[in-house]
Amino acid sequence: MRHDSNRQSSHPRRVNWLTGVRDEFAEKARTAPLGLAGAVTLTAGLLIFLVGDLAAL
Repeated sequence: MRHDSNRQSSHPRRVNWLTGVRDEFAEKARTAPLGLAGAVTLTAGLLIFLVGDLAAL
């Protein structure tokens, strides 16, 4: 049986939990609500811009 050291585990979270290793990228960032708010306001702004642009035609 050949051992491939570059092969990823099929259950990385379980292995991390068992070994006590924390993956800081696996957790949701604390700034996620700000990103969501920015995406919502950007979408609303684009809609307002498009409606105004089409109304001016």
